[in-house]
Amino acid sequence: MKEANHFNQSVMLTRTNAIDEEALRKTLKAITVHHDALRLVCKKDGEKGLFLFNRPAGLPDEQLYSLTILEAAGNEDEKERFIKSRVAELQRNMDLENGPLVQAGLFRSEAEDYLFLTVHHLAVDGMSWRILLEDLASAYEQAVSGKEINLPPKTMSFKSYTEQLEDYAESRQLLQQAEYWREIEHYETESLPCEQAERSETSAKKRNTVSFTLTESETNALLKDVNSAYNTDTQDVLLASAVLAVQKWSPRDALKIALEGHGRQSEQGGADISRTVGWFTSIYPVLFRAGAYEPLEEYEIRTLKTVKDTLRRIPDKGNGYGVLKYLTPPKLAGMTFGKAPEISFNYLGQFDAPGGNPAETEQPDAFQFSPLGSGDDVTDTWKREQSLEISAIAAKGRMTVSISYETGRFRQDTIERLSESCRYFLLKLSEHCLSKTDTEKTVSDFDDRELTEEALQDIADLLSFH
Repeated sequence: MKEANHFNQSVMLTRTNAIDEEALRKTLKAITVHHDALRLVCKKDGEKGLFLFNRPAGLPDEQLYSLTILEAAGNEDEKERFIKSRVAELQRNMDLENGPLVQAGLFRSEAEDYLFLTVHHLAVDGMSWRILLEDLASAYEQAVSGKEINLPPKTMSFKSYTEQLEDYAESRQLLQQAEYWREIEHYETESLPCEQAERSETSAKKRNTVSFTLTESETNALLKDVNSAYNTDTQDVLLASAVLAVQKWSPRDALKIALEGHGRQSEQGGADISRTVGWFTSIYPVLFRAGAYEPLEEYEIRTLKTVKDTLRRIPDKGNGYGVLKYLTPPKLAGMTFGKAPEISFNYLGQFDAPGGNPAETEQPDAFQFSPLGSGDDVTDTWKREQSLEISAIAAKGRMTVSISYETGRFRQDTIERLSESCRYFLLKLSEHCLSKTDTEKTVSDFDDRELTEEALQDIADLLSFH
């Protein structure tokens, strides 16, 4: 990938009262010292290629993090343009080989202060930001109050985890998964339609995004009430709606999707990384055999059950796939890996501001997410594996589902219809689940892995469960 330095994750925060520079510097130092992955650099070796090096915690502050302080003056439009231009510079200033991989920008303005934080993706993932934002809020409050910063104990270090991963790569426990992944890897599915994109104002862009957002009441129902009907979780329902939308658009007997998970729930013994910062994301193919699309509610409910049961039967929550692919010796893995699925799905979960909701806390001046955004985290030169990337996140009490797509392959109106279809199925599945008064078990609720949905239905009919 060209411009490997520009491959980041970031947030833009705001605070009504002025941010104390000294307290902020103490906070950034405490966080980078506490979490070893934030001190990573990536060195080049002519013979061995690339390797990660963890720098010591005793480095000077300017080598642990970079903090740029700027004044944002003018009206709202001028201020926004100024901040966005400086944010773009910070995004490009990352230095993988020498560090630091943590860049911060403090923007002063008359109404409020903005804090921009960007970290190279090599050192963080979505779950890492939950940890970092909690530590940011806690450490800053301690520092601004004149207290010594004391952060919660960290779990297994990133370095120790990677060492343990090498042992896991050749373990019998992992190799037992090979047959499962071999079957999915070798299963061929139909390609998505390839359209001739029409010229438009966005045609120069390689990718574009279409999104929809649920209301607070719809989101609350999806997160809390919907799942009791079939013992599902939020990801099951979101993913089922996406599968249904794709099936309606491009019918096929089976659909293969690259599912992205946080990678922190593994069968590796003793690997507690619940409060470890690093890039642990797991990406693995999932094969949904839902059958060709039928415009029937029965098909929609069957698809929801299929999605749930398929996900529950994935070994080690998908974490073993990447280890087999990248760490296990090929002869030991006994399988070849082909082209990745054309579609990916990632449910990022629920995100709240680092200081909590001011209306629900005793800290009305807590850090909050800013609508200014954080610019382009990733270089345009990055060639993504998926033509369609579907993601969902719940923030500020509302669920947003986004579809990123290749503009050179798909027309915008096609993806807009796909997005509308996804929303339709999501709300329809929610409505159906809310109407059920009893919980209905599905195949994965039983221990017998050979049990099928058809066999379970036959048993249920025989016993008059329905």
